[in-house]
Amino acid sequence: MHVDKHQPLKNLLGELDRRGPRYTSYPPAPMFTYDFGPDALVNALQESNRPQARPLSIYAHVPFCHQLCYYCGCTKIILSNNARNQGKIDAYLHTLYGEAELFARYLDPRREVQQIHLGGGTPNSFNPEQLADFLSDLRACFRVAPGAEVGIEVDPRCIELQDLDRYRLAGFNRISIGVQDFDPLVQKAINREQSKKHIADLISEARFVGFGGINVDLIYGLPRQSMKTFGHTLDELVKMRPDRVAVYSYAHLPQQFRAQRLIRLEELPDPTLKLDLFDLAVHKLTDAGYRYIGMDHFALPEDELARSLNSGHLQRNFQGYSTRGGADMIGLGMSAISSIGKVYAQNAKTLPIYSRRIENGEFATVRGLHLTEEEGIRRDLIHQLMCSGKIDMDAFGQAHGIQFEQYFERDLGRLRPYLKKGLIRNQDHVLEVTESGRYLLRPLAMAFDPYVNQPENGATYSRVI
Repeated sequence: MHVDKHQPLKNLLGELDRRGPRYTSYPPAPMFTYDFGPDALVNALQESNRPQARPLSIYAHVPFCHQLCYYCGCTKIILSNNARNQGKIDAYLHTLYGEAELFARYLDPRREVQQIHLGGGTPNSFNPEQLADFLSDLRACFRVAPGAEVGIEVDPRCIELQDLDRYRLAGFNRISIGVQDFDPLVQKAINREQSKKHIADLISEARFVGFGGINVDLIYGLPRQSMKTFGHTLDELVKMRPDRVAVYSYAHLPQQFRAQRLIRLEELPDPTLKLDLFDLAVHKLTDAGYRYIGMDHFALPEDELARSLNSGHLQRNFQGYSTRGGADMIGLGMSAISSIGKVYAQNAKTLPIYSRRIENGEFATVRGLHLTEEEGIRRDLIHQLMCSGKIDMDAFGQAHGIQFEQYFERDLGRLRPYLKKGLIRNQDHVLEVTESGRYLLRPLAMAFDPYVNQPENGATYSRVI
């Protein structure tokens, strides 16, 4: 008789199918305040230049897209291919460089940049020559480490095979390809129709020209997905053998993202099916040799993401799970978030305000947060839980000068139902997430987050399942 080892999770669906943060930061971005401006960012940058200063990571947000994907909740600007819009792209690239120069003005030039990542939107809205110029500009502003990870997200619908060699020559060594689903009916429902063969050819060509890390993004919970169709997508992807796979949960927030109102609610999978779809992804990918990194990320054992998990250098930031933890993050572009020490600073989300600020020689910061001592402690705990699935309570308490069980007494009470259900265990003062609990890191982390346990905070999050 078949035993469904995740039946306890299904029994908890009513309790667990709540809204909560994805913990790409703590406190989550909805807790940022608007009384935090450019001066606060400048102070944080200057204070970060201490002896033993942290290395740097750069994220640049490129908002432009040539077609609207109905599921998307990113900050984006839809452009058509005409000269006027190309002018916007050119001007934005110039503004990004101006912002990079601003950051360089306040940072110790000896600090190394270990990572550069272009996300969006669609970073390949820039042509290969523009991308090469941008990387050159960054190297003029910062000391980029010789072995730095330099990645770019691409929309396969607007990239040709020959572009990949030009990206490599420009200096990119990692690439992330947005696939979401191979099924034609699902693609049509989300307005993202693309060729499976072209994606397979892109992965093969990227490997041939020397990309050291190839990631593919999938989404589960999309309209018209079924176990059969998503299983086929996973089987086809496994044949292509990317180094990493991210399997994101679709967050349906039509009140917040207007494009999602074009998705028919009755075509979305219910919570039970969503859990089954993710369970299918876990099993098909791990059976194919991928390591389950955590939450929604998978990697081949030899990939740097898997090695970072083994070495304890895995980090979770605004890009999801990433390698080379311990860096201060510089966010360039509209809506981008910088994380400098115990400070978060977010740029304006509209292009006119962002551009005008940078052109006037000031940061485009419109909101942010300076973490309190307690928030710093909770950030470290949630980061450990999300990245390693384990908290040594005695060691953590000693590192932070607290008595763990006393400090987190109320939080441990909220964790008790998950302990009883076997999602996490407490053995010899070590909290450790179980195999079933790895599916539900978000609600486990939420037990230690006082903000989500205050209904009056008014924040809107995606559903956990």
